[in-house]
Amino acid sequence: MRDAQHTILLLLVRGNFNVKNNTAQALEVPLVLRGVHCVMVPVSNRSNSLEFYRDKLGLMARALPDGTWEVSTGQTALRLVERHSKNDGITVTFWLPIFELLQAQDRLKALGLQVDGPSERPGTELVLTCKDPDNHSIELVARGTLADLMKPRPELSGRRGRGPSGQTWENFYNTVPVEDMPWYTDCLDEDLIIALSEYAPLPGRLLELGSGPGTAAARLAALGYEVVAVDIATAAVEQARLRFGTLNPHLVYEIADVCQPLVYFGSFDYVFDRGCFHGIPPEEREQYVHHVAEVIRPGGRLFLKVFSREEPGDRGPYRFTKEEITEIFKRTFSVRYATKSTFEGTLAHSPKGLFFVLER
Repeated sequence: MRDAQHTILLLLVRGNFNVKNNTAQALEVPLVLRGVHCVMVPVSNRSNSLEFYRDKLGLMARALPDGTWEVSTGQTALRLVERHSKNDGITVTFWLPIFELLQAQDRLKALGLQVDGPSERPGTELVLTCKDPDNHSIELVARGTLADLMKPRPELSGRRGRGPSGQTWENFYNTVPVEDMPWYTDCLDEDLIIALSEYAPLPGRLLELGSGPGTAAARLAALGYEVVAVDIATAAVEQARLRFGTLNPHLVYEIADVCQPLVYFGSFDYVFDRGCFHGIPPEEREQYVHHVAEVIRPGGRLFLKVFSREEPGDRGPYRFTKEEITEIFKRTFSVRYATKSTFEGTLAHSPKGLFFVLER
């Protein structure tokens, strides 16, 4: 479990509860839950519940003018309302990176809580469960299997695809100099620059998928965006942190698999993917679309660049047409803009690509 300065992120609250649709004034950051800004949690003793959520789960706590308290992950709030009720049946679910699940278990047990799990359930999820002082169920959920808990991060990151020369992404970033990577460029993608001026006129929270060397994320943060940049390769993230991690307080690099839940990073106005999606095999694309849609706010935009079917040959990433991208994303995204493009990098030949602006 993270300490009070590194809280887990609240995602879901299920059960019988009252919902207030006005944004809680005490919160100064956007909220995760779409249409649910503040959840009323009935408690019999506010002080006891406050101690549990603040001191044991590590959430932030703020007193409100009406005398009630809210506890928050910084993304979504629970308002603790004193009300004696035995039949609320609330379940509060928190999502964690799989790497932190055992740490969470150890911390909660050290605090004297009865913790059950981790147990597997359908959908390849691991769950830890415990109770708050009012017997509401608390779930800590990570995406993965029990076998994954025993694996180091580099091994987990080696599961997804291969680098251009056939080795795992981890080995690729450990052996190939950044400046020699085929897609490396020190400049921000020109298609993205044009699209940002029209479809992202106001800087907001932006998630970059497959951030690799980290140069794009650093330049976006310099433009005023609050950027979370993720990559599956630990080596890529560590190198990016070393080069750029201390330059801007609104820029963070994290390890993540884009086909696994991303909700513990919060919600975003924009997502940028330059060459990540086109490396995902067909059977896993639905997971990508689902997890990306989960973290984009309604009306938010996905800026996506992929290889085009007009690029000769079949080596390297998968190729797409505009119609194929439209079909893959149609359930949750609409195409606002599409254009032919190229992938600029270190190659003598710039591969042909397609650039899209997709709206949630």
